Amino acid sequence: MVNHRLDGGKRSVQRNPDDASLLTAAAGGEKRAFARIYLAYQDDLLTLPGLMLGDRQASGDVLHKVFVSPARRIGQRNSKVKRSALSMNVVYPFLSRVSAEEAIMKKLTELVIVTSMVGKLLFRFGAALVAVALLGTTAQAVTIEYVPVGDPGNVDDIHGEGYGGVTDPYLIGKYEVTNAQYCEFLNAVADADPNGLYNTNMGGGGNDIGGISRTGDPGTYEYMVRENRGNRPVNWVSWYDALRFANWLHNGQPTGPQSTGTTEDGAYVMSLGSGVIRKAGAQVFLPGEDEWYKAAYYKSGGTNAGYWDYPTQSDAAPTAELPAGTDMVNGSANYRSGGYLDTTYYTTEVGAYDAKPSGSVYGTFDQGGNLLEWNEAPFGLFPYRGLRGGDFGGPVDNLHALSRYSEDPAYEDFNIGFRVASIPEPGSIILLACGLVAGLNWWRRRR
Repeated sequence: MVNHRLDGGKRSVQRNPDDASLLTAAAGGEKRAFARIYLAYQDDLLTLPGLMLGDRQASGDVLHKVFVSPARRIGQRNSKVKRSALSMNVVYPFLSRVSAEEAIMKKLTELVIVTSMVGKLLFRFGAALVAVALLGTTAQAVTIEYVPVGDPGNVDDIHGEGYGGVTDPYLIGKYEVTNAQYCEFLNAVADADPNGLYNTNMGGGGNDIGGISRTGDPGTYEYMVRENRGNRPVNWVSWYDALRFANWLHNGQPTGPQSTGTTEDGAYVMSLGSGVIRKAGAQVFLPGEDEWYKAAYYKSGGTNAGYWDYPTQSDAAPTAELPAGTDMVNGSANYRSGGYLDTTYYTTEVGAYDAKPSGSVYGTFDQGGNLLEWNEAPFGLFPYRGLRGGDFGGPVDNLHALSRYSEDPAYEDFNIGFRVASIPEPGSIILLACGLVAGLNWWRRRR
């Protein structure tokens, strides 16, 4: 159990909308135009998933036909429609089935240079595409759903401990890494498991909280998600395990022995041991403390917008209760208040607190409660590394922005997990769009 408190010191959801649901979503006057566009081009839209995986040029043509040309027409007609006809809430349901970054980026580039008359419309659409394009590749086993964190160059939390300032836009996992995702990782690289990526407690130790079972012998190990635990966060993972998972994602989720091509190099050179740091050019990585802190507590809307005390967009503590939650003011979270909320599984499914929703302003879930999460920061006794966020067995104080922890990077326990973060390749238009998210958040609150 973590005992070093030194205060002061996605799940990708597939959606299949029908015409009626799209029309309902577009019932407001400002969205009717997009509903008409959808219905007019629905046959083209149905071809997108296949085209994205094969003919990138053809898929680009479909995107241009469906989105760019109508956007220009809308922008010339109606100021209210031009502002939000391609609202994220309407675009996202069917685009979430698409994950072809190249084609989407080609069309987003065209969108960005459309006349300033439709600037706000494009702004919202661009942010939607950031989330969509980085959901992952359909050919890969694990899909991480990221949310963009904008407001580049924001100041540190001067009323807290001086954390949270991040120079550049980035993306962070919407959810903690789940048992199902980590199980795929194990099956890809741990048939022998020389680095101990699997902890036998995952199969039922520590109050039966673990979520992954293992069968076979070294060289023939196979892993399986335990019943009703696939969408709960993986625990019993060390800081080194988290880095190797990030390396695997960075390297494109290869299958094979634990080597420099799979887990031992990529975002991190694991041979450096306790001195390992993130490499320049890392595309998937464990968040640094500032990156984690900003995604959890920053209010967004500029470079000096301030910070919340809790990662549920509140300065008052969220309510300890089971999902989906009933506290519409301060949010809800899985932490201990008199007793465990769930004495069967202890952790809740990722993103389950969606009534408020009880997430950060950027759209992350469970950065308060459920599991403590590793971050990159050296903290405490060398080579200890940072943990933040509180867990299902700790008090509400542990969710507060002032609470920091550290542990040995090899330490594993039932209340520790992690999430990953990402920066697109240099030159990607996604990076540009991430930088616009601050304006998006400001504009959405202004409506």
